[in-house]
Amino acid sequence: MLPGLVDTHVHLTPEISGRRGFRMLARAGVTSAQEMACPVDDVLAHAARFGSGIEVATLEALRPGKNIGSEDPSRDELARFVAAAKAKGYHGIKILGGHYPLTPEVTRAAIALAAGEGMRVAIHCGSTAAKSDLSRLVKAVELAKGNRLQVCHVNSYCRGTHHDPTLEARKALDLLDGRDNILSESYLSLFNAARSDLDEAGGFARRRIGGRLGCFLRACACLRRHLPCRRGFAERAR
Repeated sequence: MLPGLVDTHVHLTPEISGRRGFRMLARAGVTSAQEMACPVDDVLAHAARFGSGIEVATLEALRPGKNIGSEDPSRDELARFVAAAKAKGYHGIKILGGHYPLTPEVTRAAIALAAGEGMRVAIHCGSTAAKSDLSRLVKAVELAKGNRLQVCHVNSYCRGTHHDPTLEARKALDLLDGRDNILSESYLSLFNAARSDLDEAGGFARRRIGGRLGCFLRACACLRRHLPCRRGFAERAR
């Protein structure tokens, strides 16, 4: 008999996993999981219909323009956000730097405030100052200031932006080695997906993401020297 597995990064929203997510985890031997950024009420509702008996903790994601005023909120607003998340039963908070970037100063403050409340903090590296790459991984470790921090999908910051991907992966491992306050994980698939956010006219849909439009997808496209539009994706598909 083996002990149950703990998956520290899952998405169990209806839009991503549909009705199969809970069952897939259970069949893989997972008995406890951490849902990254789905509202707790949605997790509970989804579990009531499709749950498989596993335990799920949830993180409240900071989304400028949605559940927090801007990418540069005051410390008092941040403190209220963290306190409200804790009161509602969230296990911690998530900083979505690659999708909903905050300023570096706000990122640092959010980590510190959550740590002060005894809450877990996870980060998709990135900020308003730079895109999601190896340099942002380095900066995220600095911004933690010794507080505990979970670095999400560390391999996604090693895509060859600055050096050969293998060298970047080595640099990432060297950076994290011996840092007891940093927890990291990686996805196992060869490819990871991102929604295109393209509208019917072939441009990016105008949905506000931290003051930017489709920032994560634009970064991915530009990294491979593709045009960040429908034409660019069509050319790539051929």
